[in-house]
Formats: sequence, structure tokens, C-alpha cells
Amino acid sequence: MEKPIPTILKVKLVCNESYSNDDIHDGILDSDREILNNDAEVLDVIKKSGTRAAATDLAILSGAYILSFQRTNDGDFACDFWAVSSYNVQSIVENPETYVPIVSCYGNISKASPFSRDVSIRPALLENEAAKITPTAEWRSYNGIHIVEYGEYPQTVVDENTETILESLYNTGKLETTGKSYTFDGTPLKDEDSKFKPDPHAEYMYQGKKYVRVVAKPENQMNRLSDGREVKEGKAYWVEVQPIEWMKDKKSGILISRKCLIAGIQHDTKPKYAGNFAATFIRYYLDTYFMNEMQPSGAKEQEIGPKTIGHQYQITPEALNSEIILQHE
Repeated sequence: MEKPIPTILKVKLVCNESYSNDDIHDGILDSDREILNNDAEVLDVIKKSGTRAAATDLAILSGAYILSFQRTNDGDFACDFWAVSSYNVQSIVENPETYVPIVSCYGNISKASPFSRDVSIRPALLENEAAKITPTAEWRSYNGIHIVEYGEYPQTVVDENTETILESLYNTGKLETTGKSYTFDGTPLKDEDSKFKPDPHAEYMYQGKKYVRVVAKPENQMNRLSDGREVKEGKAYWVEVQPIEWMKDKKSGILISRKCLIAGIQHDTKPKYAGNFAATFIRYYLDTYFMNEMQPSGAKEQEIGPKTIGHQYQITPEALNSEIILQHE
């Protein structure tokens, strides 16, 4: 089966006449400085779910920026996540091309350096792209939102008892591997100068469930996991591979991951970003790694990923239509 082409959210840059560089989320400003007050562009699923997005435990372990008092509507830790858009209006921020818009853990639009590694990835798919994945569950409704499970990815840490068992079996070489692995960035979180270092993590099987062993590199030593434990840098945690939950926007047909799945990935390796998302490193990462690795173990593989030429990352034209518009609450 043909693999889906993932993308990330597109946002409208937001400010009003009294904006400042640190507060750019009151109103909408386009390249002609026209204030737009029509919220028709806001996806209905975002209106229902809120603009904050939860971080999976894997995202927290890989460096997601979270604040303990910022939670989603479901009570999960909210995190910063990358957007497709660019600061193409000179007056919004100084040196606009040196920043990338993000959706912050507060649920508004903020900014980050393209070199940052503490911003998470929240994938999105057009409906026709999602159809390329074999669903692992039927559609269901949650708080008025239609959700389906497509693909799988490491997401939630196991309890301490299971962790002890898995670690013991791992150390004695008694854990069975599935032959699949997930690729993260092995570069230290605070190192913004070094480039991507592929760090494959083998998938293991134990009593019918699949797991990945992840050594924590949290953004903050005070960060906690979904079970309340503080994250200890350098400690190995076992993360269960689970189906990815996608929220469907009925009108547009777009699917948005309920949670941010991974952090530690730079938006780009170049110092300036003017909106050419197809040429960014994060685009390359989604197509080369995430698109393949979200396929369930045993799913038929088909090589349709992009080719790279130097620093330019190529992508099919269809993917460029997969951008979605998000506005703050």
C-alpha cells in the first residue's frame, strides 16, 4: 500500500495595532497589514479541541518544551509545536526570517529559531493521504470530535514494574525484536549548531505488545511524564508503541494528530526561513523517517520517499496542499 505524505500545521500570523515582538497573537495580520476578523478559516476540529496540543511521553523524553501548569482540554501536558508558516511581514518581528512561527503550550502563536530542538512535531494528513494507511480501529466520537487510529508510534511510558521486567530482559538479551526501528535525533538537545544524527531505536515485542527503549534528554529536569514521574536525564525508559489517534475535520477532510509525537527535531539547518517548507529539514525528516516508521510492524513497505540534493529537500506537489490553517482561541 502506498504510504501517506505527512505535513504539519499552517498558522495565520496574528497581531493588532498595539502588538509587540513578544505578543503577536491578537488579531490577524497578512502581508498587506489587513486585519482579518473572520474566523471561518479556523478548523472546526480545532474549535472543539482547543489550540493546545498534548505532548506524548516520547516527546517529553526527547526534549519537548512543556509547563506543568499548561494543560490541554483533556488535562495532558501541552507543548510547543512547529508550524509551516513564515514571518514574511518585516514589521512583526525584527529579522523575521530568523524565526519560525510555532503554536506554544499556551495555545497562541509564538516564535522559535529554526535550530531549536525543544519544539515538537504534530503531524497532519489530508484525508486522501490518510486513506493510504490501513486503519487499526474504526471511527469513534470523543467530545464531539471524530477520531480514527492510523499507523503507530511510540507514545506512552510503561509503569515501573513493567519497566523493570523489560530492562532486565533487554540486559540479558532475551527481548525479541520486530525488525522495525524508529529514528530520532542523537544530537544533544541544547546543541543547536550540530546537524541531525540519525539515532535508530529498535522495536521490541513482549507479551504481544511493542516497546522502544529511550534514554531521556528532557528540556527541563522538572518535567514530568504522564504517570507523574519526574524525568531523569540519561535514564532509560520503555515507551509503548501505540496507534496514532487522528482527529478529523469534517469540512476539510484533514486529519490532525491528537498529540505531538516527537521532539528534538530541528525545523531546518539553514539560519533563515522564508516559507519554503518543501526545502526544510523537518519536511525531509517527515518524508524520510516518520512516513515510513509510522507503518505498523509487518505492513508492506513501498519506497516512495523523496530524494535529497545537497541542502535542498524535495517533496511531491501534493504534499504542499496538505497545510492547514489554525487560529488561536
